[in-house]
Amino acid sequence: MPLHPLTTHTGSHPLHLDPTTYIHLRAHLSTTLGPLTIKAHCIVNEKAVIGSPFPPPLPSPNKGERNGDKEGEGEDAGSKGVVLENHTTIATNAILSPGVTIGEGCVIGVGARVGTGAVVGKYRRRGGDDTGVYGRVWE
Repeated sequence: MPLHPLTTHTGSHPLHLDPTTYIHLRAHLSTTLGPLTIKAHCIVNEKAVIGSPFPPPLPSPNKGERNGDKEGEGEDAGSKGVVLENHTTIATNAILSPGVTIGEGCVIGVGARVGTGAVVGKYRRRGGDDTGVYGRVWE
């Protein structure tokens, strides 16, 4: 499936898109740090960013600390890519870091951030209003 000219793809690792997947305009798909696999019937909305690390956090007023640091975030980010299982929806402005797995039927909401190494189980809804997801969510 060819990507629309306004959808950006960066990186040299493999990009696997199922032909039934829909990628909206202005989405950004990055395979710089690992492969990206998007399985059947997924929707990636505009301005979603998949496979790219979060922007660096702002400096903290305390010496040597940074706001927003999460334990383990950024470690081994390039060891594996991003996988979106069947029937997954990624909403506008959501950011999925490298090394993330989103389970079948999940919805990642508007503006949500899913950190490196996070695994979201089947049929979960996460996000909206800058919600952060780190680690495993299996509920």
